[in-house]
Amino acid sequence: MSTIAHEALELAQTIAAPLRDLGTEIDEAANLARSPRASALSVLPRISVDGGRAVFEPASGPRYVPIKAIGEGGMGEVALVEDRDIGRKVARKRLLPGSGAGAVMRFVDEIRVIGQLDHPGIVPIHDVGLDERGEFFFVMKYVDGETLEDIISRLRDGDPATLRDWDTPRRIEVFVALLRALDYAHSRGILHRDIKPANVMLGRFGEVMLMDWGVSRPIGGPREAHLATGDGGAAGDSVRTSSTRVGSIIGTPLYMSPEQGRGDTDTLDHRSDLYSACILFHELLTTRHIHEEVETMESLMVRVITMQAPSSADLHNVWRIPAEYAHFLHRGLAHARDDRWASAKEMVSELHDILDGRCRVQCAFTLTKRSLSDLGRLLDRYPMRALASIIAFFALFVALAAMVAVMFLARA
Repeated sequence: MSTIAHEALELAQTIAAPLRDLGTEIDEAANLARSPRASALSVLPRISVDGGRAVFEPASGPRYVPIKAIGEGGMGEVALVEDRDIGRKVARKRLLPGSGAGAVMRFVDEIRVIGQLDHPGIVPIHDVGLDERGEFFFVMKYVDGETLEDIISRLRDGDPATLRDWDTPRRIEVFVALLRALDYAHSRGILHRDIKPANVMLGRFGEVMLMDWGVSRPIGGPREAHLATGDGGAAGDSVRTSSTRVGSIIGTPLYMSPEQGRGDTDTLDHRSDLYSACILFHELLTTRHIHEEVETMESLMVRVITMQAPSSADLHNVWRIPAEYAHFLHRGLAHARDDRWASAKEMVSELHDILDGRCRVQCAFTLTKRSLSDLGRLLDRYPMRALASIIAFFALFVALAAMVAVMFLARA
C-alpha cells in the first residue's frame, strides 16, 4: 500500500471511530428510552351510578386499544385505535419493532415538526408515548376518508361516479387546499419533501389534509445527521410509485424535484416542494403520471434530474390539459428553481384568477377564454349596453360578409 493510501485509510478510521461511538450511544439511549414503565396506560376512572351514588372504578390496562391496521411504511406503521380515556377513535403511528437509532431520531423529528404546525390542512398530534412493546408512538386525529391516490386511481379506471363528482373545478379546489397547507408549513420554515397523492387525505367532510411529515426538515437546515434504512431499491429495480427513499436521497423518486433527485439536501428550499406539488397536480388533471413510461429506478432518476418542463403546447395538445393550466404547469415544472412559481401563495392567487375567468392571455386559447369571460362579466354588469354592443357587432359582421360575397360574385 502506498504511503498516501495508508495515510488516507488511517484518516478515515480516525473520523469513523467517534461516529461509531456516537451511533452506539444513540442506540443505547434509544433502547433506554423504550423502558416499559413509560408505556401509555389508561388513567381516567370508569364512572357509573349505583342507587343514586357515583361509583368510581380505577383505570387499568392500556389507554389505546387497536382496531385495525391502516398502513405501513419503511419505518413505521399506522393503526386505527380506540382511546379508552376519551372515548374516541384516533390514528396511532408507531415505529416498527427493532428500529434503529436513525429511525428513532426521524420519528422524534416528525413529532416535533407536526407539533409546530397548527393548520386545518395538517393533522394535529394528540399524544406521544410508548406502547406495550416498548416502541415509540404518537397519536393523531383520525381522518375518516381516502387518499388522493385512491381517487386518481378510480378516475384513471373511468369510474362513472368519481368522474361525475371530480370535475376540474373540484380538482383545483383540492389542489388549492394542499397549497395552503404547504404555504403555512413553508412560512414556518418547514419543508415536507414527500409530496405525493398517497400523502394527501380527503375527509368525509371535505377536509384536505397533508399527511406523513416523516422526512420533513427545516428550510436551509444542516445536512442529514442520521440516515434511516428505507425501501429505496437498487438502481436497476423496477420503479415503485409509493416507496419513500431514505438516505442520501430523501423522498419518493416519482415526485422529486431535480435538485432533490441530485441529493442537494443542503440547498433545498420551498420551491422543491412546489415542484413536487405540480407533478401531483399534473397527475390529478390527467390521471397519468408524467414519468409513466419509465420502467427502472436508474432511468427514472436520470429523467428526474435532467427533465426540462414540457412545453405548454405539449401539455395542452398531448396531455389534454386545458390551456390555462398547461401554462401554469409549464412554469411550475421548470427545471431551474428561479423559473418556477415563487411561493405557494402566488400559485393559489394564479389559480383563483383562472377559476374567476381572469386567466393570463398567453396563447390563442387563453385569449378566447379570457375574452368570453370578460364578455360574460360585461353582460352581468351592463346587460342592455352589452346586448346592444353584441347586436351591433354581429350586424357589422353580417354586413362585411355580405360585402365580401357581393365582391366575389362580381368578379366571378
